[in-house]
Amino acid sequence: MRKLGIFCAALILSSVESPFAHASDKHPITIDDVLATERVDNAIFSPDQEWAAIVVRRAAVAGEVYGRTAYETDPGRSDVWLVSSKTGARQRLTDGRASAAGYWCATWSPDGRRLALLSTQPAGAEPRGGDNVRLYVWDRVSGRISRQSDAAIMTQTRYGSPLTLPDLRGGADHGTLPHSCSREENAPFLWLDNDRILAAMLPAGRVSGLIDQYGRAYHDAVRDAARLQEGQQATGVVFGSGAARTRGDPAEESILRIVNVATGGSTDVAHVPAFPLLGSMSVSVSPDGRRLSVLATTARLPPAKEKRRPFPYDDLWTVERRLGFVDLESTAGLRWAALPDEARLPLELYHWSPDSRQIVLRARGEPFADTTRLYLVPFSGRGVRRVGSGPVAVDTVRTAPTQESPIVWLDKHHLLARLRDNKGTPSWSLIGKNSERRVANGDGPAPEQLRRDGTGAIVAIQRGNLVRLDPVRGAFLPVTRIAADAMIVWPRDPATPSTKLLVNQRDGATGGYRMIDAASGKAASPPRQIAGDVHDVALNNDRVLTEERARDGLILRGVNLAAGMQLDLIKLDLHLASVDWGTTRLIEYQDADGAPLKASVILPPGYDPEKRYPTLLWVYQGYRVSTLENDYFLDPYMPGIYNLRLYAARGYVVVVPSMPSPPLRDQPYALALKPILPAIDKLVALGITDPARLGVFGQSRGGYTVFALLTQTERFKAGIALAGISDLATDYRGFDPTGYGWPGTGHQKSTNPEMSGQFGLIKPPSEDAAGYRRNSPLSYVGNVTTPLLIIHGQLDIRGNEAQAEQFFGGLYEQGKTAQYVRYGGETHSLAQSPANVRDILERSIAWFDRFVKH
Repeated sequence: MRKLGIFCAALILSSVESPFAHASDKHPITIDDVLATERVDNAIFSPDQEWAAIVVRRAAVAGEVYGRTAYETDPGRSDVWLVSSKTGARQRLTDGRASAAGYWCATWSPDGRRLALLSTQPAGAEPRGGDNVRLYVWDRVSGRISRQSDAAIMTQTRYGSPLTLPDLRGGADHGTLPHSCSREENAPFLWLDNDRILAAMLPAGRVSGLIDQYGRAYHDAVRDAARLQEGQQATGVVFGSGAARTRGDPAEESILRIVNVATGGSTDVAHVPAFPLLGSMSVSVSPDGRRLSVLATTARLPPAKEKRRPFPYDDLWTVERRLGFVDLESTAGLRWAALPDEARLPLELYHWSPDSRQIVLRARGEPFADTTRLYLVPFSGRGVRRVGSGPVAVDTVRTAPTQESPIVWLDKHHLLARLRDNKGTPSWSLIGKNSERRVANGDGPAPEQLRRDGTGAIVAIQRGNLVRLDPVRGAFLPVTRIAADAMIVWPRDPATPSTKLLVNQRDGATGGYRMIDAASGKAASPPRQIAGDVHDVALNNDRVLTEERARDGLILRGVNLAAGMQLDLIKLDLHLASVDWGTTRLIEYQDADGAPLKASVILPPGYDPEKRYPTLLWVYQGYRVSTLENDYFLDPYMPGIYNLRLYAARGYVVVVPSMPSPPLRDQPYALALKPILPAIDKLVALGITDPARLGVFGQSRGGYTVFALLTQTERFKAGIALAGISDLATDYRGFDPTGYGWPGTGHQKSTNPEMSGQFGLIKPPSEDAAGYRRNSPLSYVGNVTTPLLIIHGQLDIRGNEAQAEQFFGGLYEQGKTAQYVRYGGETHSLAQSPANVRDILERSIAWFDRFVKH
């Protein structure tokens, strides 16, 4: 294993001066430290790989605008930097601080002259922070950034179930993956060529999802208050079922518009109906650039008695979608395709044939069917036919660029499809115009990551070997050995030919990232250890953009794998270097049945092994601890109240115990206590924990876990349930409180019925009342003796306020010690506002100090 040399000193781009940057003594972490962190939202190389466009999300400080989404994911506090990948020279392209605006989704034009951007930048009389998201373009020649349209652009929400999810593919890059703004957001536009952008716009008066997701509730409240005062307009909102079912607003649509950046003109090419609450709009540009295929989500499929939706965690299985085509050389607009009855419910749009004559998709004929078949649909709409002898071998619908496609075109007459055989085993089939041949896998299961080498041949890694598809023999043939655990990191798109592959292997001393020749497997660079995540890769010159988040700050690096050199492009969050993080330990113990488990332990700064400490357990049923390095909850960059080191900084030992999903899935309540008490006993036996000073807290399913634990044990001196579910039946039927803003369809926004499966409940409450009652902590609220703080947001989309109100009401009527704090405008994450984050933290610490520490 070779180490990387330092190529150049780092460049510091922090926009917030840390009060601790020059301190000589370290201090326990504070909420100010947490809120002051900045993030790299995305980083991409320019087409010539000479520059990197880097989107940096600013700190959550005073002067910004909040309330759009959880503060740590809000792109509306972002700016774009241009940094030389060779020298580190930099240019700040945007600075939205003065107007509380954000710029993000930086996307290069094919010639590298321009960057398309999304922005909330206000103009004219628009309010500070902006009233919408719009399309902007930066021009390298002029150095100016210009708004391309006053119309709102469709944006994907970043927290919770995504609204208005765009899925745009192809264009100038001829790719088959959804274009993306970041790991959390798909892009609502793509470059068709050097001058033209295809964008998904919204009609006049509509608001982008980033702002509308929670802002609509505030707007509607103001409107209803005015109507009540005037007494001239009713404020009723109608929702219907069965024969009284109502349709959504017909004005809900997306406008596919071509914007010509060079001339300033634009052309609307299609108006696409939308169902923004669930699902997505998929648009694929044909290889010749003359056509579009569109798969639009138009409605939610109605439920039916005694029938269960397949794959409930995937919204796209619950909606109705329609396939259409657009001829970009005419003005006819969107033309719907006629599909056979067996394919009347298309589920997923795949790729155009290389000759741009037909599209492949998967579909089903019945709304509760759990398998799909492949269909070839010609652009003409005539001659739709089913292909492949078995069902498609994937269940989840691909909506992100990191997900692998089960379909690859070999040429205009042949495609590879990942299908299930009659035993349910996935394998690849080579499908021709009138033929089908199962591809022999050779040694091991069928590979999933298919890529193209420089000649266009299909290659993959299978059980550590580079293999190549021989379409004549119908088999994957071995080329050379790579490493037992090797996987392809780049390129991501199987449609993109590449002479090199970036692979990651974790094989002992020879582990790391390396470039290999895509045809021969021969190493093009030695293995290099790279800390952090990969943002982008320049295969032509062996460069990688990586992000490392360390305890002394965040570093974005440009790494040259061939030369073994690295250049620190950006350093953020240097104030963290002065934080005393305390120490962590991994403990092993056994649950009540003797099964081995692990727990992560955060010891407070200045920990004295001769003392026993008050201890807080952060609980989440279904979570398992494996190592300290991979423990999600130990991440020093965890936002807001979820940064558990904040509680250790106040003198507590904080423990994350393993709580595996119960083997009996229909008994989550009864089995909640099983892994917890042995963890406590182990901590006491190790001399860490004072058994008389124990607290417990958790959020979401963790809030449910707190309710469940405190109705079964008196071991804890205090508890805090954040955004927890207390009654599974009312949660199943409860509205998503943000859904009231969508007349006619808002009741369909909630995904709680589908999520009831995580509690082992596969039937609705009307068919299993005893199961819901048995697993609901509210049924046992009379058993609680532990002081309990209940915290809930007004706009919680996972469990509405009734979940907190009912449990608190049950304690109140018995005179039990409890508090309920309701945060107006807050959501499931309880992170819309930094002021709320601070208040929740201080209330939580005060509660534990009062009942646990003293």
